[in-house]
Parts: sequence; C-alpha cells; structure tokens
Amino acid sequence: FLNGNYPGTPAANHIQTVMKSIRKRRREEAEAGGGVAPPVSYTELRHAALHQVTEEAGYTEREAEKASTDAFHVWLGERN
Repeated sequence: FLNGNYPGTPAANHIQTVMKSIRKRRREEAEAGGGVAPPVSYTELRHAALHQVTEEAGYTEREAEKASTDAFHVWLGERN
C-alpha cells in the first residue's frame, strides 16, 4: 500500500528492518541515560516505522501521519 500510493517509500518488507532499528535505538538511548527502555507494542513500532520511512521519502509531517495511519489500517485488515 505505502509505496503504491506514496512514490519513493520502500516496499513493505523494509518496514520490519526499520522497526528493528527503532527498537534498537530506543534501547540504546535508554541505556545511555542509565535506564531501561519501556516496552513498546508491535503496533507502536509499526506505525513509527511507517511514519519514519514516509518522512524520509520527502513527505510532510502531515502527509506522513496520514500515510502511516492508512498503511497501518490496510496491513491490519490484511492480517485479520
């Protein structure tokens, strides 16, 4: 959905890689501050990754929010 409707965004299989990098970055930031990263849901990670790749593709914050929400709902519908 995302790269089909928002040219320049990556294919769906790349989203998993971005999700892992977000999780890793959050853990590293927490550890650097002497803490432990709070748990993050799969939903939150997926939405954050979709948002990130859309912004990185040059879309505005508003466009990225809409795109990530729409793409998440499409993904959720396909999963259920």
